[in-house]
Amino acid sequence: MAKRFDDVMSRLGTGRWNLLHIISLSYCFSLTTYHTLGGAFLAPRVDYTCRRPEGAHDATAARAASTLFIPAGDNTSKEAKPECSYFVLSSSSGQVEEEPCAEWDFDNSTFSSTVGSEFQLACGWEYLRSTYQSIYMFGVTIGAPFNGVLADRYGRKVTVGVGFVAYAALAIGSSWIPNLSTLLFSRFPWAPSPHDTEAGYSWGPPKPNLNIC
Repeated sequence: MAKRFDDVMSRLGTGRWNLLHIISLSYCFSLTTYHTLGGAFLAPRVDYTCRRPEGAHDATAARAASTLFIPAGDNTSKEAKPECSYFVLSSSSGQVEEEPCAEWDFDNSTFSSTVGSEFQLACGWEYLRSTYQSIYMFGVTIGAPFNGVLADRYGRKVTVGVGFVAYAALAIGSSWIPNLSTLLFSRFPWAPSPHDTEAGYSWGPPKPNLNIC
């Protein structure tokens, strides 16, 4: 097998173009890695606390502040977490009641800004953090075979060129997306773009057969 491969390379020829080709492609493919694995850094799990309005308390403070505190099992949640709810004194009933938290403060000591902190993905919305990466990987799964078909029909050069331009445009444009729905939607067409190149080189038009004796 090694002898046959050496014969193929001898017929194709080698030179500086090999080195230039490998270096340029290695650089291009390395850029896509940051986004493929970026979910762990762009949407990590970070600690957060409820941003309680003025006059609100957590469960411990509310119990100490009022003898009319309603224990869990009446009108408070047994699974109530201090980061997901707070307690206020009801003006109508005079009792301390539980309210869901609407804003959170995130721990930015490790990551200065994340998808979770920017779009307030906490408590009941926290599952959208993993959705951010899942949509991207789903786009990779669907896009890679589809791009192979495009490379076979339109050629590798066109597929690679369009793939890199689309990838760059979507990657840069995502920095200014103002809402979470649009950001999640953009992750799907964004994902197949770098794989245009991989599919283009793997599934592109076949080379002429070389008859080696």
